[in-house]
Amino acid sequence: MSDENVELRGLCPRDTVDVLDAVAMHRRLSRTDVVNAVLAEWAKDRIHEATLIVRITRANGSIGSDDGEGK
Repeated sequence: MSDENVELRGLCPRDTVDVLDAVAMHRRLSRTDVVNAVLAEWAKDRIHEATLIVRITRANGSIGSDDGEGK
């Protein structure tokens, strides 16, 4: 993944932010460090999930061509 950083903003539920802050304090990290770790793991899982879907559907002949239509 890229080492380039971009700004990400948005509102979050208070309960979620409270947990992020507590984890950050416990780990002696910033809130941003915790959020980045959570999002990086989530992205890694989505990439793995997508890779498995493509492998399984192609192996089973579920994807017929590059246009995504089945056989």
